[in-house]
Amino acid sequence: MAQALDSGMVRFKRKDFKGAIVSFTAAIKFDTTFADIYYYRGLSEAIFQDFNKAIPDFNKAISIDPNHTVEYYNARGNAKSGLKDYAGAILDYNKAFEIDPKFKKAYYNRGFAKAIQKDYKGAIADFDQAIKLNPKDVEAYTYRGESKAYLKDLTGAMADYNEAIKINEAYPDAHYNKGNAMVEQKDLKGAIKEFGRAIELNPKYAKAYYARGLARMDFGQASGGCSDLHKSADLGYAKAKEDMRNCK
Repeated sequence: MAQALDSGMVRFKRKDFKGAIVSFTAAIKFDTTFADIYYYRGLSEAIFQDFNKAIPDFNKAISIDPNHTVEYYNARGNAKSGLKDYAGAILDYNKAFEIDPKFKKAYYNRGFAKAIQKDYKGAIADFDQAIKLNPKDVEAYTYRGESKAYLKDLTGAMADYNEAIKINEAYPDAHYNKGNAMVEQKDLKGAIKEFGRAIELNPKYAKAYYARGLARMDFGQASGGCSDLHKSADLGYAKAKEDMRNCK
């Protein structure tokens, strides 16, 4: 068992997740009472978005070690989010907080799940806590800003996006979200620049091409706008295909 477990951990750390699953499965044949084997196999399965396999592994890990499972509950919550079971995910993040009220990853994850459910005030409260525990959490700033934008607090949203970019200028979502806020503020030139930076950082960012395409068209750059919509559609963004009807 020890050899298979060690092999699984080595493969997991090397990001050979398929190999890790094979090794952890072999280890389970020898010992079904070691929670971390199920946990790491579940994480490996989640990498491939095989959440229906990952969740039973996290369930098993929790049943084996119910008192030291903050990471297990957080991981199961993430898997439930992957299946769009956001209410179930929030329950798991709540369980994680019962074990460790300062578990910062779960604040961000619960905030994200609340935002998906349009509980933007609840999401902001969780992102506040995530930032309090980690003032350099670029993702928490970015998605707190997005929640503020949904509540029409564009000034607060822009402040969060700017802080996220200050922390990590190379985070594409911060530029993309800032661009969206600038569109709302009627600053199309600035929005086009931010969408462009997001695309520089992630050349396969379909939504950024789409957003820049619309902004360019509204700014009088029809040719460039249509080019962006075509690129977004080529990357698989369905809304771009709909709006391409305005292009010749």
